[in-house]
Amino acid sequence: MFKLENTYLLESEIKLEEAQLILLQNTLIQNNLYLNTTDRSFIGKVNNISFSIIGTFFPIGVLCVFNGKFIQKDKLEIEITTSLHKAFRLMFKIWLLVLAGVILFFSISNFSFTLLAFSLIALIIGATLFRIILYFAYVLARNKTLHKLKSLLKVV
Repeated sequence: MFKLENTYLLESEIKLEEAQLILLQNTLIQNNLYLNTTDRSFIGKVNNISFSIIGTFFPIGVLCVFNGKFIQKDKLEIEITTSLHKAFRLMFKIWLLVLAGVILFFSISNFSFTLLAFSLIALIIGATLFRIILYFAYVLARNKTLHKLKSLLKVV
């Protein structure tokens, strides 16, 4: 539950060269994956046989990173791995540490077992809610970007 990494194996009707061209035409090429204003569908890097992109829809397109590679067989196969952007993984960990520090500081400074227990429950609930919100935003970003990618690359 709440897995922030997925793998897909897609088959396309088009040839490798056409898929690369379509992806290049619809991607704002940048080395770093951060949200930028553009009229294109994706932001990222596209190489001869691989790509690393994010969706451009504001504000959550940046949450999900698509790493893919093209495999030319009878039909073109596109192997894609999606994951939560590293910046958001780091942000969640920092947020959790700061929240834990603040709660524990106030619990220890006014030490009582009741306050400590309440603070730990609040920490668990706060972290869980934040993680759930992050998960659903990731799923929305993943699904929207995957749908756009499938339609552009004529996935069967």
